[in-house]
Parts: sequence; structure tokens; C-alpha cells
Amino acid sequence: MTTVNLAAVASAIQAEFEPDITSQINRSGPLLRLLQTRPYRGQNITWDVRFGSASAGSGAAIAEGTDVSTFNTDTKVPAVLQYATMHEAFEVTGLALAAAANSSAPAALVDLFAEEITSAAERLGKAIAEEIYSGTGSSNRMTGLGTSSGLALGTAGTYAGLARGTYSQWASNVIANGGTARALSLSLMRQAMREAFIDCGERPDVIVCDPVQFDKYGSLFDTQKNFVYEVRTMGGVIKLDGNYRALEFDGRMIVEDINAPSGKMFFLNSRKVHIATLPPVNPMGSNAGTMSAPAVVDNMPAPTNIQVKVQPLAVLGDKYRFGLFAYVQPVVRAPSACAVLEDLLTT
Repeated sequence: MTTVNLAAVASAIQAEFEPDITSQINRSGPLLRLLQTRPYRGQNITWDVRFGSASAGSGAAIAEGTDVSTFNTDTKVPAVLQYATMHEAFEVTGLALAAAANSSAPAALVDLFAEEITSAAERLGKAIAEEIYSGTGSSNRMTGLGTSSGLALGTAGTYAGLARGTYSQWASNVIANGGTARALSLSLMRQAMREAFIDCGERPDVIVCDPVQFDKYGSLFDTQKNFVYEVRTMGGVIKLDGNYRALEFDGRMIVEDINAPSGKMFFLNSRKVHIATLPPVNPMGSNAGTMSAPAVVDNMPAPTNIQVKVQPLAVLGDKYRFGLFAYVQPVVRAPSACAVLEDLLTT
């Protein structure tokens, strides 16, 4: 007698997939939500900057009836940044699209094109979120929030066409320790806040760091720490959940960001830092569409205002190629309004 067990019939029985796809990828990008995204017009990003003495000096007081003989002015110069073209691409065959469309499960793959374009948009959003920190400003890359010479939060070099050797007020506040790592402390954090306030008259309102520094800050309080689930910046009120957590420091929010470089903590003024985007144009007959680059929250795409062009690239026989393009650039209108703690212990 032969017993019919599951092993005997398993290959002949259709598998029933759950309707959704469970992502195993961390593509979170908090800054895409925390910072305001501004659409721009024109060939580049241009704003006027003013430099001058922060002290009126003794010459402001004169005797009654005295003729005025001293005249002052502030220096006004344009700052200019170029857009970076960020892209992602995918290709899919007509057979794959047809097979998926005529299948019943999983539901998330029935519209295979929608799944591929969503995944590509997530990859593009992740690339932008990383480049905001790591962009070197060369070879068509963004000019990121780094502290090296010429980058947005540096103290030397030329940023946005303005030389810090000429305009010292164009420098950010970098609190380093000569390359020797030391422990994060409340004193160091308050120094960063204080130096930004001394330079620009405003304290940073958003603090971001990698998960290690986030936990090190939390360990300073242990059971006394309070998680915050709502952050208010110039980007609006952001409700945090899933991949995003925030702690409070002197009334400011500290957000952990997997994209932030290790051993650093960024103190940003969201009134002076934003993301510039150039709205894409679809030439007549191009069949291109537009969408927004998502910031992933709890493994689900969360909307941003970064506009993306979806462009058909080619049809090669039964194979279709598509590209996603975004014209973006992080903009720090006043580097002195921000600060960076460096040389922090990572273990």
C-alpha cells in the first residue's frame, strides 16, 4: 500500500503566496522628510549673501549736532550652486510583464511594472539621502554636508562660489579633536549649539547622527530618556514611527539616520538648510511621467517633494528600459548657523 503524503504531491500543488512583498532592505532617509524641499527656477541655485561686522563699535554714538563723516555698508555677493542629476534605472521584458499580469499571486507582483518603478524610486531616494552627507561636489556629485574643504559645513575652501578665506563668516562650526576620538558628552553638544548661536544668532533645531551616536546620547540618560514621535522643522511636522526615532536635547530633536557618517553629530538649522529641486520637464512626445522620490518609513515609501522624471530609455526587442531622474542639491544658506561634532568614539 502506498501512502500519499505531502511530499508526494507538493510539486503538483500550487503555492499560495501572501499578497505583499516583505522588504529586507533598510532604505530609510530621514533628512528627505526633515528638511524642507524647495522647487527652484532657472539654470542653477542662486541666493544673495551679506557679510559685515557683527559689532557696531564706538563710532555709532556721536555728539548732538555733529556732522556724519563715517559711512558703512555690508558686502552683498551671490552664492551659486549647480544641480546634481541623480538617477536610477531598470529594465524588464514583455514576457515577464505578461506573466505577472496573468498571475493571481502575489498581488504585489501582478502589476510588475509598478513594483519595479516603486523599487527604483526607493533606490533613488536612498541614493539622494546618502549623497546629502557624502557628496564631494566633484564629478557631477552633490555638494554634501561634509566638513572637508569646500563642502557645505566645512571651515575652509570655496562653497557655492564663495571663498572662506575671503569671507570668514561663511565657515561652519566644526568641533573636532585633532583626529583623536573622544566620548560624546552634553558639554560638547552644548558647545556646538553655543558656537552656532554666537555666529548667527540662532540655535540649530535639528540634530542628526548615526545609530551608534544616537544610542550613546541615550545612554547618558538611561531610564530617564524620552523618545519623541513628532518633530517640527521648516519641512513641517513629521510624525516619526518605524525606522525613525528621536530623542530630545535642550528642546531640540535628535534623529538617528543610518546614512549619517560615523563618529559625527550634525547640528542643523532647518531655516538655513533645505533641499533644492528643479521640476523636470517632459519634452513633447517623450512619454515621460513624473513622481516623487520616497523616503522609506517602516519599510513603506513616505512621500517627499523631490520631483522625479520617469523616462522610457529604449525598447530592445521585447525588453523595456526605464530611467528615473531627479535634479537636486542640498543648500546651506548660512553654514555658520550649523555645527558638526567630529572625532566621537564609535565603539
